[in-house]
Amino acid sequence: MKEDLLEKVKKTFKPEFLNRIDDIIVFHSLTKDHLYDIIEIELKEVKERLKEQGIVIDLDKAAKSLLIDTGFDPLFGARPLKRTIQRFLEDPLAEEIIAKRFEKDKPIKVSAKDGKLIFK
Repeated sequence: MKEDLLEKVKKTFKPEFLNRIDDIIVFHSLTKDHLYDIIEIELKEVKERLKEQGIVIDLDKAAKSLLIDTGFDPLFGARPLKRTIQRFLEDPLAEEIIAKRFEKDKPIKVSAKDGKLIFK
């Protein structure tokens, strides 16, 4: 695959330009498994911040799928995922916590319904 790419690059660009390039890296599209790994890393950071306040959250697969489906863009990859987590999870959860809708020391279960995250 890389060899094919190098041939196309050589046909497209002049040698003067190619001599200025140190290396060519081929990126492959992200799979669903990659996205679940990425979201686990992002959620770990959120969970650690909440844990410092004595709050534990548990997201089911439907909640994670909603975040992935909403936050993944084939053009930009997983970059929008952080903003999606902020908008769909952190902001609404903060409002629920401020309104004291959860019992202290009881884990908050997060699921998805009708395109929104549900906190129980």
